[in-house]
Amino acid sequence: MFTKAVSQGKKVLFPNGYPGPPAVNPTPEEQILIREQLEERLCSLVPPIASKLLFGPNLGMQRRTVRGIIDPLGSSKCNVHLLVFILDAILVCLFPELAVGSAKGVMEMPTPSDQERDTPLNSNNSPFDTSNLLED
Repeated sequence: MFTKAVSQGKKVLFPNGYPGPPAVNPTPEEQILIREQLEERLCSLVPPIASKLLFGPNLGMQRRTVRGIIDPLGSSKCNVHLLVFILDAILVCLFPELAVGSAKGVMEMPTPSDQERDTPLNSNNSPFDTSNLLED
């Protein structure tokens, strides 16, 4: 059963029996062109009224804002960090027991006891009492 599943997986992943050739990395000029196309697409996807409010009043400012938004995604460290967060979120959704802290432990805040809550503040237990600081 397991070997059949592995062979089916291999057929799905590698239909010709072996992995295909690796993708060719774009040249620096192609990378600049691809990035400009991305900026244009992102600017065109947002409606004009919202684009003026979110990105700026004119097209040049809008493109600079979009460029500033996508700049951090050029960092490989940032991408690795995002990928780890996404995988963590998926695993916690699938297996909630893998979460570091349970919702009960994370969401509960220590609260004062009923006696502490019902005791009126006076000079002996005021949080602003500095008399004990002056005594040596």
